[in-house]
Amino acid sequence: MENSFGQNKRAKIKKKVFQILTHAVLILCSISMLIPFLWMISSSLKDVQELYAIPPYWIPKHVAWENYVYMFEQAPWFVYFGNLYYSIYYFGTAYYMFYGSLCVCTFEL
Repeated sequence: MENSFGQNKRAKIKKKVFQILTHAVLILCSISMLIPFLWMISSSLKDVQELYAIPPYWIPKHVAWENYVYMFEQAPWFVYFGNLYYSIYYFGTAYYMFYGSLCVCTFEL
């Protein structure tokens, strides 16, 4: 009786350690993927001098919102987004029609 209790307790401890290690690995992986995204956002809000400063720093001294204004003035981004929407719409429709017809043919056999 006492032996099975000890095995049960060891199994619970082993399961808990495995969960903690799994969560630690997942947290480290998520941080490693989040850091470049945050650096990209931080860099987009810097002016040119701050962007190439040595040593680099995360938080810009002057937030340059005009970078986004300049971006939308230099390229027709709304046209690009519209083209993306329509291409996804039409290719998605063609995709579902093609694979839907394959599924129908499969189920009819």
